[in-house]
Formats: sequence, structure tokens, C-alpha cells
Amino acid sequence: MAALFVEFHTSDSPETSAGFRLWVEGESDSRLLKLVSRLALPVYGIDLSEGLKIIPLGLGRNGGTSKATEIVITQRTKRNRDVFLLDFDDPGTHAQKELETLDQDVLLLDVNLACSRMGGNIEIEDLISIGCLNRFYAEHMDLRPEKERRFGLFSG
Repeated sequence: MAALFVEFHTSDSPETSAGFRLWVEGESDSRLLKLVSRLALPVYGIDLSEGLKIIPLGLGRNGGTSKATEIVITQRTKRNRDVFLLDFDDPGTHAQKELETLDQDVLLLDVNLACSRMGGNIEIEDLISIGCLNRFYAEHMDLRPEKERRFGLFSG
């Protein structure tokens, strides 16, 4: 996951004086990526939070790809300044098409980086080790995905 950030952070894309805004589907995605950013500093020597603001499309259970078009309009997002990082699933690919129609920068999660799944739908949680996720969700029980809460897939 950190390698994805380092590649994006050091790309040749022009940066505005305000830096980049990385829009993610929800609050748990935002918090997880902020944690990855903090952990990447001692490993890669790059402060990913410098010039990069990670913002959820919504808070709590009110996020998701259905908010993307609304964000484009209300936040006046711009290419080369705002990037939407979406899950590699049906809602993510649908939102990718809508956002590209609106001339926005979009990244779908890379299936090849997944730790916990092979192929199929990929979410940010699939790029992070189960042990790290268990610790994260133990501290943020309210952000656990609905399917994990219902089936008890994560301890804590």
C-alpha cells in the first residue's frame, strides 16, 4: 500500500500550491491510508502527508462511490489536483466511468497488491495485513465493514 502512495506522491504530475487531495470512498479508508502514510515515513523516508490530503467521500456509513459526482460539483475538484482512489469492484468501476466523463483523475485499487484476496473485488482493506486490520478495527469498532461485523471476521 505504501508503495502505491510513494509512486503517486513522486509522480511527474504537476502539483498545485495547495497540494493533492486524495478522495477515498469512506472514513475507514481515509483513516487506514493516513495510518499507512505515517508508517511509510520511517521506511521510505518520504512524508506522504506533506502535500497530500486524504479525504473521505462521506463520514461514517454515509460515504461511498454514490457521493463522487456530488463531491466533484460541491468541492470543485480539478484534474492534477484531485484524485479519486476507488475499490476495484462494481461500484468503483461504475464511479470510475462517471468521474472520467467529468474529466477527473481516478485510480482503481491494483489487484496485484492485494494481501488477502486473489482477483475479484479489491478493497483498501485487502491491501493491508489481517493483523494490522485487527488492531485498527479494535480501536475503531464503528468503522468495521458491515459484513465483518455481521459475520465476526475480525477479532476485537
